[in-house]
Amino acid sequence: MDKITKAQLEYSDTAKRLGIKNKIPESLEHNVEVLLMYLNRIQSLTTIKIHISSGYRCPKLNKAVGGSRTSQHPKAQAADITMDDYSKLRSLFDKIKDVIPYTQLIWEEHNGKFWIHYGVDSDDLRMETMEYKNGAYKHIY
Repeated sequence: MDKITKAQLEYSDTAKRLGIKNKIPESLEHNVEVLLMYLNRIQSLTTIKIHISSGYRCPKLNKAVGGSRTSQHPKAQAADITMDDYSKLRSLFDKIKDVIPYTQLIWEEHNGKFWIHYGVDSDDLRMETMEYKNGAYKHIY
C-alpha cells in the first residue's frame, strides 16, 4: 500500500474551489512528520486504502470550512480519515483506539457521512476519545 504523503495532507477540494493556497509552512514540518508517521501506522492496520478527506488547513481554509479556532488541522496535527468501504471504518476506529497513540480520536457522523478525526500532538497524548453526532460531541471510553 502506498504511503500517505504531505501532498495528501495539503490537498483540499474546498481550497481548490475557493482558490485558497493550502501549503504547509516550514515551521510545521515537525508536526507533519509526526502526523504522517502515525497515519502510516494507521494504514498498516487495514488492507483497505485510507483516504485523507481533510488534513492540514491554513487559517483561511479552516475558517471557510467552519473549523474550530482550536482545531489541530491548522497546526498540521490532524487528519480526517475515510475509506471506500465504510463498513470497515468503525473497526479501524476501534483498532486505532487500542494500539495507536493520539491526542484526540473522534468518530464523526454528519448528513449520512462517517469519518474518523485523528489528532496527534506528541507533547499531549491525552487519548481523548469522542463521538460527534447530530451536532454534539460526547466523550466515549
